[in-house]
Amino acid sequence: MRLTTKVCTLTLLTYLVAITTPAQDRGGAAPPPSAPADPAAFQAAANTLRQSYTPEQLKQGVYVGSNLCLMCHGRMAGFKATNHGSFMRRPLIQQTLVPGMGVVANSLKGTKDDFIAGLDFNTLTGTPFDKYKPNAPKLSVENGTYYITVGTLKAPVIATLAGQRPNGFYPSGTAQRYLVRIPVTDGPRGLSTSAYVSPLTYNPDTGYAAVPAGWYDATTNAPKLKPGMAAAAVVAAGLGSHTGNCVGCHTSAPGVISKTAAGEYSFKGFIDPSQAKDDPTLVDYDGDGRFDVTSIGCEACHGPGANHALGGGDRAAIVNPRSLPVAQQQNVCGRCHANGRSVPSGAFPWPFDEAAAAIFTPFDAKAGKPLTAFYAFNPTMWPDGKHVNGGRPFGAYMTSEHSKTLACTACHDPHSEGEGHLLRGTMRSNNLRIPTKVDDNSLCLSCHAAKGPFASLAAQDLIDSSQNARAKDKIATAVEAHTHHPYAPERELGVSRCTSCHMAAGHGFDVIPPAMTLQYASSGRGMINSCAAACHNNKVDVWGYGFKGGAGRNPSAAGTNPSTWTNPVDVTLAAKLKAFFGDAGSWWKTTN
Repeated sequence: MRLTTKVCTLTLLTYLVAITTPAQDRGGAAPPPSAPADPAAFQAAANTLRQSYTPEQLKQGVYVGSNLCLMCHGRMAGFKATNHGSFMRRPLIQQTLVPGMGVVANSLKGTKDDFIAGLDFNTLTGTPFDKYKPNAPKLSVENGTYYITVGTLKAPVIATLAGQRPNGFYPSGTAQRYLVRIPVTDGPRGLSTSAYVSPLTYNPDTGYAAVPAGWYDATTNAPKLKPGMAAAAVVAAGLGSHTGNCVGCHTSAPGVISKTAAGEYSFKGFIDPSQAKDDPTLVDYDGDGRFDVTSIGCEACHGPGANHALGGGDRAAIVNPRSLPVAQQQNVCGRCHANGRSVPSGAFPWPFDEAAAAIFTPFDAKAGKPLTAFYAFNPTMWPDGKHVNGGRPFGAYMTSEHSKTLACTACHDPHSEGEGHLLRGTMRSNNLRIPTKVDDNSLCLSCHAAKGPFASLAAQDLIDSSQNARAKDKIATAVEAHTHHPYAPERELGVSRCTSCHMAAGHGFDVIPPAMTLQYASSGRGMINSCAAACHNNKVDVWGYGFKGGAGRNPSAAGTNPSTWTNPVDVTLAAKLKAFFGDAGSWWKTTN
């Protein structure tokens, strides 16, 4: 203990020396790291780290959690309120119904969440669980622990996923899922080793949805799980394993992932040295009685921070993605925002070198190791073979022109949620600070002003437009000349909003012409086109063809599958739209 205290005291002295050394004696180097705001708390956390890990383990890289990072980097404290920082949380009674902090399920519209209120789906009608009565889920809280009971099996909830604060994209907040452990006869402390997805989710806008896989027999609707089962029977039931399918990206530090003899996935996490009992973002994921580094914290992008924190803020012992080349910055984000499987066998849906038992970290990006050495990309493609069909945005982004010169952080601020999706609220151009939003095009125009079709605009016009009608009219004139539509991007339809056309098919930023829908109408799911996807098959029925998948005025559209692009109304609409956007288009002449 005396040695540990001495080491930690020296660490704090390193901060003090850096702070008090004159700048000229530091050779004009970057500003020193901040001293811990609470030296005693920092020292206690450092003691926990050195007591919990060997010097060799610390040297190899130990994750410490965002709370320790923020002891010195307090100006970044807002990060914990982002959808990354608050993604995984421990359910706490005192945080009930607080978006981004507690359980948000409130179908009963009370002052406490549905678990505290004791919601029992067996006593309700018209819910997604009617067919599972009398074994529909029951929600409860006992001695501070949240439970979901199915039949006679009562499973403790160890964490929630999402259920975050309202923003411009989710005015009511995001949907929430629940992770449980299953009581088993042969598990540690009588519970399953894996964390499993519960049989329900809650959306503030639409209410509950059922997730019956593994919980109920598809034929009889009877529960598949009962008290007294062994872990192997739980695996055989087919529950969704968060530990085996999600934890690699849903935590900053996935730790060691292995399989038990029963076939369950096992997670051994890194200890969060702050052990802050009132912090819902700390979860005892591995069930050892101590809180682990979970959620998507600072170290997801900056790498394991023990050597940096215990080394007096050693800059070489941490990764600043902003200092990396663009391709390496992109890989830091792509680590979790791509669709793929580990190599070589695809055992996990995150970047993992199975032979070396190593996950891709920001330090690998800094070293120039390709993400493909850890990850085999397999995004779903549209039939043209170029455009990515949904899924995580990294694959689509890497097909875009933007990706050749811009990192993801050109538009996204990892430290602030902004209007949602971590979008930047300000941009800088020629020493000007431009307030930006997606909904009024200012985010896109902050870079595209004075270029191409927007050559007539200047950055100052964007700054002035909020108070100057003339500047706003100038923007509207330039945008309308480009879009051939009225300028009303901030309204619900998003008319002439850049992203409506350029991101209708995602982060590739291509405006996909209607001719593509006609070309692939007879193949598989068909081919999307931006005009229809953005507005014309779901928001505005300009020509009276009816909306996709609805009866409308076009009987051929009735009863067809709205998720495909071979729908008759899509084909009819694409033929009409091609007259405006096509080989001989009256507004945009283009070729495939």
